[in-house]
Amino acid sequence: MLENNIIHDNCGPAFFEGLRYFEGYSFPDEFKVFFEGHRVEKALKGVLGLSWDYDITLPNAVSAELKTNQCFQNNKNQTNVKAATSNTSCAFCFRRDTQLKSCQRCMTARYCGKKCQKLHWERHKYICQAAGRINAIEVPIELFQEEVARDMQRITVCRTHPSLEPTGPRYASPPPKDGRRFIVKLQTWEGLKFNNWLDPSGYVSDEYDPNKATISIYDRSRHLDFRIVGKPRIYHLIMECGMMGASMYLAKKLFCWAAYKDSETIRIFTHEFPPVQKW
Repeated sequence: MLENNIIHDNCGPAFFEGLRYFEGYSFPDEFKVFFEGHRVEKALKGVLGLSWDYDITLPNAVSAELKTNQCFQNNKNQTNVKAATSNTSCAFCFRRDTQLKSCQRCMTARYCGKKCQKLHWERHKYICQAAGRINAIEVPIELFQEEVARDMQRITVCRTHPSLEPTGPRYASPPPKDGRRFIVKLQTWEGLKFNNWLDPSGYVSDEYDPNKATISIYDRSRHLDFRIVGKPRIYHLIMECGMMGASMYLAKKLFCWAAYKDSETIRIFTHEFPPVQKW
């Protein structure tokens, strides 16, 4: 029974009734036979992959009951995290009726054009470098990306949450390497590292240690796709501002703005966040 909880400011897939494919692996071995039998039955009917929502009756199972919970400010469509430093006017002339472009050094100050940026530089230069260090985390691109780059047909589809859009080079252009921003997904790997399925009973893992946690980083085109370890600042950012993954129990995800610093390093910006993506 879920009773007397206050549930607020969530922006993930919300409550899910029923069971999803990956959840079958968290049950004791004596129950997994029911999930496997249901999967085989659906495969024989030719509907495998169309719906992964399980309607399975387990022995001695009791449905959960929700009672007297308070729910407010929950939104499935967008993140509730907003940037306190997100500027909506030109930093020099305060113009608002035009598209603004960010300073490539700090990504904080925004300008309506190059003229205003040059005129503002004498003042902005004193805080530009400091703001860049505060608002961005530099991450070296690992070799894992090279393996993905060789496989240009790589496509990933989330079968446990059919509403999510696929990723891969067919669905998005490669991220720009000229310093412009693009969106990346950051995701922790609690419970699924090296395909070790999560057993919640007595589960202990180094993944809970921010200094050892594995984090995957990729854009929708998958031209940028690698994993990092030992970045506690990014880990805490995901855990504090992110949302639960569609098919992972302990893992969380967060969409961030990023930009190439050079061919071996990207910058992940922490002072504002893009809209939540569907991939």
